[in-house]
Amino acid sequence: MVERMERYGNFARYREECLREAIDPHIAVEVEALRPELLRQRLDKEIEGLVDDVHQWNIEFQAEASERELLRSLQGAVKKSVGGAAAAEDDPHE
Repeated sequence: MVERMERYGNFARYREECLREAIDPHIAVEVEALRPELLRQRLDKEIEGLVDDVHQWNIEFQAEASERELLRSLQGAVKKSVGGAAAAEDDPHE
């Protein structure tokens, strides 16, 4: 990747940005260059390494999962309700 960046003249800007953030430009990787699964894996590992209270983390994780499920259910109900109302308006027999 470094060779490709040097070829296109972006390495100097990339290097400066890395150094400004105290990152070695020869081991850094642009986020867009990573497969989504690998990026997610690396982020999860780093975030989990910062967690002090694993029990509290798990409680929060479960609460967020429940909230997401509730929001999905509400979204489905609203779509069904709005879709049903629109279908009824289009039906000339009602």
